[in-house]
Amino acid sequence: MNTKTFRLFLSSTFSDFTAERQLLQTKVFPHMRKYCAEKGGYAFQPIDLRWGVSAEAQLDQKTLELCLNEVRSCKSHPYPNFLIMAGDRYGWVPLPYAIDKEELETLLVKMDDDEKAKILAWYHEDLNQIPASYIIKERSGEYEADEAWGKVESELRDILQSSVKASSLSDEQRRKYFFSATEAEVEEGIINYLAPTPFQKSLEQKNADIRSIDSDFTFGFLRSIDGDIEGSVYGDDNVHEATAFKQRIAALLPEQNILLESPKLNDGDQLDTDYLERFEKHLIAFLEKSVDRSIEQMTEVSGLEEELQAQSHHARQKRARFQGREEALAVIDDYLRGENNQPLVIYGPSGQGKSALMSKAIEQEEQSSRSRILYRFVGATPQSATTAKVLSSLLEELGIDIYTLLDQYEPDYIQTNIIENFSMQPDDDIVFNYFTGEVHDALLGLESHDTSYTIFIDAVDQLHNRDHFFWLPKALPKNVKVVISALDDEHYPDDSLYLENLRETITNLYELTSFDTPLPLMHEMLQGYNRTIQPHQETYLLQQYATASSPLYLAIAAEEMRYWSSSDKPQEHGGFSSRLADTQKGVIAEYIANLSSLHHHDKLLVEKVLGFIYASKNGLSESELLALLSTDAEFVETMAPETWHENPTKEL
Repeated sequence: MNTKTFRLFLSSTFSDFTAERQLLQTKVFPHMRKYCAEKGGYAFQPIDLRWGVSAEAQLDQKTLELCLNEVRSCKSHPYPNFLIMAGDRYGWVPLPYAIDKEELETLLVKMDDDEKAKILAWYHEDLNQIPASYIIKERSGEYEADEAWGKVESELRDILQSSVKASSLSDEQRRKYFFSATEAEVEEGIINYLAPTPFQKSLEQKNADIRSIDSDFTFGFLRSIDGDIEGSVYGDDNVHEATAFKQRIAALLPEQNILLESPKLNDGDQLDTDYLERFEKHLIAFLEKSVDRSIEQMTEVSGLEEELQAQSHHARQKRARFQGREEALAVIDDYLRGENNQPLVIYGPSGQGKSALMSKAIEQEEQSSRSRILYRFVGATPQSATTAKVLSSLLEELGIDIYTLLDQYEPDYIQTNIIENFSMQPDDDIVFNYFTGEVHDALLGLESHDTSYTIFIDAVDQLHNRDHFFWLPKALPKNVKVVISALDDEHYPDDSLYLENLRETITNLYELTSFDTPLPLMHEMLQGYNRTIQPHQETYLLQQYATASSPLYLAIAAEEMRYWSSSDKPQEHGGFSSRLADTQKGVIAEYIANLSSLHHHDKLLVEKVLGFIYASKNGLSESELLALLSTDAEFVETMAPETWHENPTKEL
């Protein structure tokens, strides 16, 4: 969980809440950004999907899932993370993207032949979905036009809803056919709204008290217009569902978290907006109070503790779907148990899973409890990007004061010139050599300790400086083991120099060979998306994998194959591409190209985002990235056009 960012999802219908959304963007959200920043550098990031789902993205019928994924992302951040505005419009009721095979076949029995034909013209069987399901087809041809699709969508919805009403499906199964997109967001966004969703259950596993506090951090603005709203932007045909929806929210949230308003509708379909000032006041007070409560409950951590938490999180991610590599794990374990007093260097080409291996070895060593374990994944955090930062952090964890080691220098000089700047721009070899020499001696000095130490340093090739490893003893004390991973790849000769430097003094090396169990790993990754592949697709994958042979290839290929239907055959074109490049670089290039050509992301957006990340020193937070993108007014206008909604802040 990112404890420095408050990410607030704004849920409501769109056209009937224009005035409120304008107020949020121009007054409430700017106020909260400033308020959070003044509380100690916290970020406040509202998520308003008025421009979040492009017209192209709606063609693949995954609009609702995109919205729900944003809800889940926000719910993984500190409170407050969800805001609901509900009025007299119930809103769009989307067609289910996927319907369980047995469930749809149960419904087909309730339809006449004409209705069956219409449903099966748009829903196709896909055995790659887990469980096997019927998936709605992508809109194409004449149905790319909203008007043409709207008629078909309405007809399909009526057929499905009538069949569901005549069926014996459970309430939980029925909901997806009748819920508006807004109510579906609330179901995912407020844990106590209905039975917990799978995502909410995962949150409960991390925090057993989350059900009891979740509603306390949600604000509900419930508006019921006084006047005839028929035919206006403020109502729709589902007024009864809208009223029941508001009643369910009111029954769930604490009274102090709800603002009820009944503004009058004037003759010209103009709403009396006197209530907006009250809305602004109540919401700001609620958000400030919620932010204050969250910050109070956050445990204050030191810079070192924050680094260790981030490193631990990175390690868990790296080993989440670890497969195989028994020989390599045995080599590491034998080294850690053996008498060899050299460091152990694990090396291999890019994408072979060195970081995942290191993470798994760390986990196994932690479970054995045979020594004190320290580890750093270079590049995982801003504080692990350079030799000086990595080493000073490790020394701090060991309880060794770098300022005492370098007592001939002032603390400010050490922090500024050695830790922060020196290793990025090595102007003073004498100072740096002195620093690495002191670290070298400090590691040797661990011999006097009663504790055994195991130190893992992953991906030294990602250090932002030339490192000759003068700090690393050629012969370690008996109670110290060091495992390092490094790159050896002809495609990246500059980064492979780190291994050459290590070879000058270390002979204890192990080459990580090609990964030879691709199918179990692919199925494990696809299962995370509730997807699988068929035997003919497995055969094709193995054929293409033969020349790539790396876990990274499989990870990227999985991002493409998760969209393959069970009927897709290799090399077919149309819909989602069913081909894979047979090299690691090739499949990465395909993936980036498909972000635009298949997955509907604007090409310029993809280029700008990847460009900014590449140009950044230590990565970018989401809020930093948005701020950079918003400096280009023409680009903002392209990405957030004011065709339907005004963008008052001219930001993304």
